[in-house]
Amino acid sequence: AQGAKIIWTIPPSEKYKALGEKALTDGFFGGTTYVESWVGWVGTDAEFIIDLGEEKTVSSIETDFLHQLGAWILLPEKVNYSVSLDNETYTHLGSFKFEEDRDLAVKFKGGKVITDQPVRARYIKVFIKGIGQCPSWHYGVGHPAWFFIDEVVVL
Repeated sequence: AQGAKIIWTIPPSEKYKALGEKALTDGFFGGTTYVESWVGWVGTDAEFIIDLGEEKTVSSIETDFLHQLGAWILLPEKVNYSVSLDNETYTHLGSFKFEEDRDLAVKFKGGKVITDQPVRARYIKVFIKGIGQCPSWHYGVGHPAWFFIDEVVVL
């Protein structure tokens, strides 16, 4: 999806909104801190549409996430991908669910869907179901949890 336009439905936290319009499709992956090309949401879900600019063949979609428990950055619950030719009628392409991860290590996790048969699409809708609040085992229990993404790869 390199260079594609982002249309926000559920935008990121305000300080990441402008960055997200480029960082999600710039071809660059973020580093081990959330200040390097990462786009964040706190206590909510996320949804955005990627406008590829023209019809393309799509066989896989992957969104890259940051896991950094010490900064209250947890993996979301799941990711849904849908595709459209007209930005009105969407067809569900697939979903990816994350397992709860209590590991203290900073890591990157991808939420990927691969189709059996490639499809034609111009628009890709990405919906990310966040966990909302930090869980009972986390020291931030009861406070909003963050999730961060840095790139959406469409092949």
